[in-house]
Amino acid sequence: MKAYRSSILYFSPAAAPQASAVLEDDGLLVVGPNAQGRQVVLAVGPYRELQPRFADLAVTHWPGRIIAPGFVDLHSHYPQTNVIGSPAEGLLPWLENYTFPEEKRFSSPEYSAQEATFFIAELLRHGVTTALTFATSHSSSVNALFQEAQQQQMRLITGLCLMDRHAPVDLLNQRPAAGLADATEQSLIDSENLLQRWHGVDRLGYAITPRFAPTSTDAQLRGAGELAARYPEVWIQSHVAENKAEIAWARELFPASRSYLATYADFGLMRQRAVYAHCIHFDDEDRALMRSTGAAAAISPTSNLFLGTRFTRCWRRITWGGKGRAKPVCHSRRNSSGGSTRQVPPKRSGWRGWWATCCRAAKPILSCSTPKPRRCWPARRRWPITWTSCCFR
Repeated sequence: MKAYRSSILYFSPAAAPQASAVLEDDGLLVVGPNAQGRQVVLAVGPYRELQPRFADLAVTHWPGRIIAPGFVDLHSHYPQTNVIGSPAEGLLPWLENYTFPEEKRFSSPEYSAQEATFFIAELLRHGVTTALTFATSHSSSVNALFQEAQQQQMRLITGLCLMDRHAPVDLLNQRPAAGLADATEQSLIDSENLLQRWHGVDRLGYAITPRFAPTSTDAQLRGAGELAARYPEVWIQSHVAENKAEIAWARELFPASRSYLATYADFGLMRQRAVYAHCIHFDDEDRALMRSTGAAAAISPTSNLFLGTRFTRCWRRITWGGKGRAKPVCHSRRNSSGGSTRQVPPKRSGWRGWWATCCRAAKPILSCSTPKPRRCWPARRRWPITWTSCCFR
């Protein structure tokens, strides 16, 4: 066992999520192995109360420091580290001119390993200890990221990016050199192989990952839904309703679905452990669908600002009025030149609320502390939302 004395920030399980952050100016943290040999928190609280219980344990004293839980990032793209900040007039041009060319480089296992090492180091340097992130359509990118996260003992969830149309040919999922499977079938076979290899190993988890509906055929989305049904313990991640041009495109490609979001439901891709990035342009029925399926939203304000899409004012959750009608919670404001969107100041909640949003709010969605993703959301008419770090699609 090891003990640390300093100021300690932690979350009280007895308090409501938004008010659960506790700051002990003089606290004691004791860690040690559990029955499985994994290091866990054995005790945390005021030093004066805990010290007699651990009087024989050497204490490392860090005056003037704060020990705090790691951040939980629900949406990022490790292959995009080198193109963050690249200028573009919107989401789709940004993908075409910067993202897709960079992601082609991840067909190389060596390049994937190099970038995975840097990405994980940057997450840890910024205090992120748990992340749900995108890889590319190359198995080498997935294996490299899992290997580095495992080496660093990090809690990380990722998966093969499913993309069998509407992207550069050499970035689409590829058919095998030998065999009868086509590219779509092979992408699902590769996903299942990676899932069986990595899910549940140490602190790693697998996410079935359609990039976004427009870059997958009906067959691929259907296969992803069937995979999700066979493996209910894994996650699902994708994007939805970030940009109006993207929404119009999705509606043209999937006219039978009620909405862009409903497309995922139609293919069996909305359930608990499903996380959708952005979720900006929703209507009442979309919000009801999120609530009824238990899916979660990951909001990326820095991405939306940079790409000039829109900001959401729903800082941790969408609240609902009587009889299931949604209260208006989203708002955007264009600048005088008609260019990028400016952020509207969110509801003020104090540091405890913001810290809970970046840590405790996302933990149950990734089952870090409880098997029920909505446990932190006691109100029956809410669905979980959390902010993410600065990353794009």
